[in-house]
Amino acid sequence: MFKFKLGQLAQDIITGFKGIITARCDYITGCNQYSLAGEAKDNKPAEYQWFDETRMKIVGETKVMNFIKGTSSGTLVSEKTGGPQNNSPKH
Repeated sequence: MFKFKLGQLAQDIITGFKGIITARCDYITGCNQYSLAGEAKDNKPAEYQWFDETRMKIVGETKVMNFIKGTSSGTLVSEKTGGPQNNSPKH
């Protein structure tokens, strides 16, 4: 089970790297890791780095999921992952 949600703003407590959680991975050994997308700078794409769950803390919420999922509340439309889902925005 994951401790953090996609779209949250998190920080690695060791390096100070801060970014939006864009991916999660769980390993057979029981380790959970998260991909953080840092801030884009100087017209260059954001830097992505992976961190263990135990090294991270949440430092804020983002509005990125509004854009991706087309919601206005800042929450995911569905916590389900993978496969077909019947929650697509109507055009």
